[in-house]
Amino acid sequence: MDLLFIRFVFIAVVAVACYHLKPFGLANFPVWISACVGIAIGVIVVWFEARLRVVSLKRLIGAVIGSILGILGAYLFSVVIKNSITHSETQRFLMLMVMLLMSYVGLIVGGNKGDLLNLAALGGIFGAEKQGRKSFKILDTSVIIDGRIADIADTAKRAPTCSQNALSNAAHCGPVVIQPERNTAATASISSALSLA
Repeated sequence: MDLLFIRFVFIAVVAVACYHLKPFGLANFPVWISACVGIAIGVIVVWFEARLRVVSLKRLIGAVIGSILGILGAYLFSVVIKNSITHSETQRFLMLMVMLLMSYVGLIVGGNKGDLLNLAALGGIFGAEKQGRKSFKILDTSVIIDGRIADIADTAKRAPTCSQNALSNAAHCGPVVIQPERNTAATASISSALSLA
């Protein structure tokens, strides 16, 4: 509810600012058109903010870094264009196009490569973005083949966690749940051993 109120206040402030300041040459139009333009700008900004809420922090940081580097590169290109092209209209157009192009490319590439960032190296501020460590349960099927049913029954009771490197002693990593697909003599003996253990 508070977020909706803040969004509404933001749109209203942008509309009032456009109503009084009349940017983009809106002084020649009725005042209500300036207010409508302000409302439209506010709605676009709120929509953009809502889209950013679903972006991960890694992608957002990558996009920001890419945009900054793109703007810096566009500034260097603009210096070259300003000193090499004399026609003023072409010069302004090329400077604007280079700024938009470099910013856009930096934003897209930085956002796509943002998943490669290691936020843990930047300190504890970004600890919420860490992936939870998974606990794996491994069953060695040779235990069933060898007939060591007691190990499986014991594992089902204790159910310790095991690491990814415990492949050599996988018979003692649990829990183990056996769901036989067919009622054969082998699966019946396994089920009875589990119930008796």
